[in-house]
Amino acid sequence: MMKYGKKIVAIAALSAAALAFAPAAMAADDAGDDGGPALGLFFGPQIGVSIHDGEDGAGIGELGDTTQVAWGLNAWFRPSPYGAISLGYIDLGDDLNGFHTTLTPMFPIGDSGFSVFGTIGLLVETGDDSERDTWTTYGGGVLCDDITIAGIDHFGARLDYERYDDEDVVDSIILSFFYQFGFWGPR
Repeated sequence: MMKYGKKIVAIAALSAAALAFAPAAMAADDAGDDGGPALGLFFGPQIGVSIHDGEDGAGIGELGDTTQVAWGLNAWFRPSPYGAISLGYIDLGDDLNGFHTTLTPMFPIGDSGFSVFGTIGLLVETGDDSERDTWTTYGGGVLCDDITIAGIDHFGARLDYERYDDEDVVDSIILSFFYQFGFWGPR
């Protein structure tokens, strides 16, 4: 766990900075503007595939050693159109599951309801303390926060690519569906 000390401090500092500057970013936006990204608290399930590449993995294009179903639950808080902080649980198969937290810089694509994003964070495995490990995670993707289902607004979907890195490498492609709680912002 000591080898991750600097990474944990760096991610905690980035998360604190994101929270500190979020009110200023929100104030800079015109809250009366229709369109733009939805802000608030989001929650939903995830489903996808994980590719366990082994040590110094070959990468997503070579399908690695094993490909398995991945699933999870994710919640994130988006206080600004330009960033979010997420917490969740994910099961990547091959006895790799745990709780993760990520810092997610986001870049809205005009007033389309779409954003592209990057992620950086940590995954802490569940299980016995002797077997628990901490993985770094990074990746990116695209989300749409403007989906209406059966006449009900505030649904959305996001597609993520994530790499989990320790001594082994696990890549994942995850599709998430979510519901937005807290209806504020320039929507």
